[in-house]
Amino acid sequence: MSTILSAKTVTTRKPHACWGCGIKYPPGTEMKVVTSADRGLDTAYWCRTCQEYCNRYLEPDDVVVSGELRFEDPEGWEAIRQELEQRGASAYGMGCRSGRCEL
Repeated sequence: MSTILSAKTVTTRKPHACWGCGIKYPPGTEMKVVTSADRGLDTAYWCRTCQEYCNRYLEPDDVVVSGELRFEDPEGWEAIRQELEQRGASAYGMGCRSGRCEL
């Protein structure tokens, strides 16, 4: 189990892939960045959809493999993405509605 050193929401300055879904988001996307230590320092970026998915369905000690949330439960992940978009939050982040995200 990793020790979380920091977790904060940032607006990215470079493209980053979300750890939970594997989608590459453009600069200017609001994401959560988590820095943890296990056998070294690791940094993972999380999109809003994956953050909400984790809050609803995962336990704190669950381990997520890169891209796993979207590939293992595409219907559940997509339902959350659509729900967030209906609430007005760009679930993919800024600019992704125009197709700039890389799946």
